[in-house]
Amino acid sequence: MNKTSKYFLAFLVFAIAGVLYAGFVGRQQILQRKDDYIVYNEIQTSIAKEEGLQDSLEKLDELQKKYKDSYVFNIDKGFIYNSLDEQEKSQKEFETAFKKNNGLYKNVSLLLVYAETAHINGDDLHAKEAISQAQMIGIPEEYSNVVDKIISEIDKVKE
Repeated sequence: MNKTSKYFLAFLVFAIAGVLYAGFVGRQQILQRKDDYIVYNEIQTSIAKEEGLQDSLEKLDELQKKYKDSYVFNIDKGFIYNSLDEQEKSQKEFETAFKKNNGLYKNVSLLLVYAETAHINGDDLHAKEAISQAQMIGIPEEYSNVVDKIISEIDKVKE
């Protein structure tokens, strides 16, 4: 076997080994993401039932370490803190989510939850801004009572 054939054979062996290794690592990542998805579904169930919220916060922190830039975890934390009556933390999480994804300013229901949270915290300026943004998009009828309540409470504070 000449020198060129040996180099080619060595290159071929390394290339095949690299492809096999990449496939193995890829499968491991898929399995890990499946596990993370199961955990995330458990968190969503916890939020919906308002049970096990502290445990869900810890799980969200672990997921957030893996998937740093995902605004979804901030929204989930905002809802959890809201359920735990920790409104200041809730507002911070929502604000972080808005900063990470400007498209959330088009989500009327999230804007109104944020407005209500900000109002509870006495941050009526941000509450009014969120309501104004939601009004520009269009507030569905089912949210009108919440909006009217917040606006009337803000107006009472002014007087």
